[in-house]
Amino acid sequence: MSYALYERVPEFKAEVDAIGVPLAMWSATHVAMTSVNDPIRTPDDVKGKKVLTLSPAFSSIIKAWGGVPIVVSSSDVYMGLQRGMGDAILCALPAQAGMKTMEVTKYLTLLPASLSSNIFTMNRDSWGELTDEQKAYIASVSGRKLADRLANSLVADAEKVLQRFRDAGVQEVVLAPEELQKFVDLAKQTIETDWSKIEIKGHDTKEVIDMYYKLAAEV
Repeated sequence: MSYALYERVPEFKAEVDAIGVPLAMWSATHVAMTSVNDPIRTPDDVKGKKVLTLSPAFSSIIKAWGGVPIVVSSSDVYMGLQRGMGDAILCALPAQAGMKTMEVTKYLTLLPASLSSNIFTMNRDSWGELTDEQKAYIASVSGRKLADRLANSLVADAEKVLQRFRDAGVQEVVLAPEELQKFVDLAKQTIETDWSKIEIKGHDTKEVIDMYYKLAAEV
């Protein structure tokens, strides 16, 4: 997704190119809400629930779904869920595996919420010190090719993590397409209320994020 954005949006490409030599770009995968007591099947199931999150950026989406966001550090997640500080947590599933949330939650719902464009770059000075042969080799194995390999690797690892949750007895809730769309539509509203207020060197942030959603559906 991130690489597609880089290829199609000149402003985004210019921003990245100004930082360094882009080698690959990718996005988070398998973002999930795992809950302690109740399954999450619709946005109505999130209403009033205290939802732990590691990133303040997720707060807007959690609020849009009707939840009460509580930003915590990763070290507080396990105890927070165990002791009732939170009813659920929203973040990437592989990160949750590291926090062992499968030991203190009963239900898992994969949800379409990704906030990060991850960019793998090389410092321009370091790049300049390479020989033409070295540059040519790196170019031949990076870019779109490396982005695809990273994406496939991340998905494969996330699928293994998902199986770990299942093996631990966590019940996976598979959303019907119409319910999934409700989550998407509510999340997209945060573009209007929050993200569109942000200006990045004069660029229209809302336009870029709208394109990101379209690319997500495409990919």
